[in-house]
Amino acid sequence: MGISFIKNPSENSTLGIWHITESAEELFKKVVLSSTDSEILKTKRNDSRKKEWLACRNLAKALLQEDFAIQYDRNGKPFLESNSHQISMSHSGDYACVYLDKLNPVGVDIQKLKVSVKAGSAYFVNESEMEWVNCDNNKILHIIWSAKETVFKYFGNNDLDMKKDITVNPFKSNENGIIEVNNSNHLPIKTILVYYQFFDGYVLTYTI
Repeated sequence: MGISFIKNPSENSTLGIWHITESAEELFKKVVLSSTDSEILKTKRNDSRKKEWLACRNLAKALLQEDFAIQYDRNGKPFLESNSHQISMSHSGDYACVYLDKLNPVGVDIQKLKVSVKAGSAYFVNESEMEWVNCDNNKILHIIWSAKETVFKYFGNNDLDMKKDITVNPFKSNENGIIEVNNSNHLPIKTILVYYQFFDGYVLTYTI
C-alpha cells in the first residue's frame, strides 16, 4: 500500500507512516541499501521482520525524495551519511514509521497493542510510575512502553536504563495527547515532551 500518512510536527521535521502490504521482494527492489544495511538485512531470517525493516527504508526514501545511506554510531543509533537530517525509525506488525528533522534529534516508536503487555510491565514500569499507573489499563501501559522507547531513541545512549532512568509523568489516557518524560541519567536534557496517539490497534509516540 505504501505511505499511510505524512505530518510535520514542526517546520523542520517530517513524520511518515507506511502501511505494509508489499512482499519483501517488492520492497527490496525499490531501495538502494548501504553496505552496512545490506549486511544487516542478511541477518533477518523472518520474512515479516524483513518487510518491516525494508518498509522503513522505502519510507525514508519517499520522505527524503532521494537515495540515501544509513550508518550507525557506537550506540547503534542510525544517522544519515549525508547528515542532511536527524532520523529515527520504528516498525511493528503492518506499519513502519520514519521521523526526520533537519536540526534536532528525534525519537519515534510504534507498537501493536498486545493483551499480554501487563505480564511484562515489571520490566519497564518503575516504582515512581507504579504510584499512579493502573496496570489493568492496557492503553496506559502501551503509552508508557512506547514513550520510553521513543525517548531512548532520542538520546541514543546505551547507558540509559529504560526502566530506571526514564520516567513518564502522570497523565490521563485518551486517544491522543502530550506527556512529559523525565531522564534521571547524567545526560543534560532532563525533560522531553512526547506526543501519543492510537490508531488501527497501534500506538504511535514521537518527540516534539
